[in-house]
Amino acid sequence: MKTWDKINVEQRLVFEDFYTLFNQLPLLTEEKESLNEYYQMYITFVDAETKPLDAWKAIKGIFVIKNPQIQERINK
Repeated sequence: MKTWDKINVEQRLVFEDFYTLFNQLPLLTEEKESLNEYYQMYITFVDAETKPLDAWKAIKGIFVIKNPQIQERINK
């Protein structure tokens, strides 16, 4: 498995790389389990000819908006 700093988000991500990018956050079990749903959204964007980088930015933004409790954990 690659480390997060070796993953190129400008290319289509496989799930393992996608998971690695989020795994650096202090996620609870249910939040980790929801990553599959976010990956499916990411794939939908990429399959619709969205650039992988733009798809990654969109999914990251959606994740942050839907999970503000993670920022609270980071701040503690």
